[in-house]
Amino acid sequence: MSPKTKLVLHIIAVVATAGVYIPFWVAWIAYEKWHESKVNSYQLSESIKNIKFEISDLEESLTHHSAIGDSLQKCGEVFPSTGVIIKIPLARLYESRTGASVTSTTGTFQAQTKTGTVGVGTKLGPIGLGVAASKGETRGSTNSSSITLPGRDEMTKIDEGDFILFVDSVSFSGAQFSRSVDFDSLLSSKVLRNEILVASKQSEKNWLIALNSDAVTSYIGQIIEFLTNAKASEFPGAEANSLLEKLRKQNVEDTALFKDELSRKITELAELENPVPNQIGHKQN
Repeated sequence: MSPKTKLVLHIIAVVATAGVYIPFWVAWIAYEKWHESKVNSYQLSESIKNIKFEISDLEESLTHHSAIGDSLQKCGEVFPSTGVIIKIPLARLYESRTGASVTSTTGTFQAQTKTGTVGVGTKLGPIGLGVAASKGETRGSTNSSSITLPGRDEMTKIDEGDFILFVDSVSFSGAQFSRSVDFDSLLSSKVLRNEILVASKQSEKNWLIALNSDAVTSYIGQIIEFLTNAKASEFPGAEANSLLEKLRKQNVEDTALFKDELSRKITELAELENPVPNQIGHKQN
């Protein structure tokens, strides 16, 4: 066979072999593109969901800032002598609740086994043949004991409603529950980021108010501290005016920051929901 003929046959063989694998290559490329599109679609869906959650959270924070801003504005230069100072909607009430109990079981197993062997044998000429079988029996007993431990106390959300700060008390009014403690019975009130933990001398259970803005809870904490110490102050009027002016100014600044962040998130959401395809510029002659 001439070299030229060998070369032609080799080319034919290569083409034939490639023809067998081409469908598999095409299928694999199609699968990779499909898988990539699914991953991208899932990531886009998750990003949109997360941004929508952040937007909802920011809108609720602005609701709290708007409510406390209105309350501070109504106070004027000093706190009122009676009645409501601050009312914040969409507050969440948490209270100590006993969690689920936990049961643990321990045990031991004692067993006794008896075995026996039965055999049958015979002799065929000078050769002996035998068959043997073993049989066993096991008997045992199990001893177990269970211990149930009570669940730990956990802060659990039980309602949503209005947080109300009076001149002489702290209250919550919700659809199912209401809580109130006057300052004379207030053991402590502690601001924990966006939460206010309230402890009363008249109750063993603490309750907690959660808002969406750390800044708003900080304002409330400062006002509660002022009101509980106002009786011992020599100049409550001047101090109240200074505090109100400071909080009003802080609230305006914090509200502006939240609005800027909300605007940025809304723009980001619009870009994700309505992506602009990449366009290739063409030169115009």
